[in-house]
Amino acid sequence: MNTTRRINGILILWIVLYVCFGCQKNPVFNDFDDIVGEWILEKLTWTQNNIEISVSPEMKGYRQNIDFKSNSLYIKNTFYIWSDTTIVETGIWSIKKHTFTLKPENGDTETGDYELHYKTLSIAMIKEMIIDESGIAKKIPVTMTYKKL
Repeated sequence: MNTTRRINGILILWIVLYVCFGCQKNPVFNDFDDIVGEWILEKLTWTQNNIEISVSPEMKGYRQNIDFKSNSLYIKNTFYIWSDTTIVETGIWSIKKHTFTLKPENGDTETGDYELHYKTLSIAMIKEMIIDESGIAKKIPVTMTYKKL
């Protein structure tokens, strides 16, 4: 009798623990705290003629860093090497599941998928870039890879 009660008690405890912790339908993504901080753009990657191309932002003529604040504000500094000019953009950032959103104060909202691995943040967005000798900017999917400072 005592053995049956003990087994039933363990079984009930196991069921309660499984229901409480084992089957979350909406897992919590806690990337927010890990994203807060200053990041520097290290690499741009896109596909052209079925070939993946990766370049540093310096090869495209600029450097960029972005500071994601814990109050959901961001400050992005883009320094254009050839013109010795810095453009500062401020706005609101957010994440939901695996979607990253930047809403600049003056400009269009940008969204894209993101991946966070330790101190590497990759965001895939549609960007306007000059990618060939034509000198014409085209909107293409680009993955921007940032490293945390």
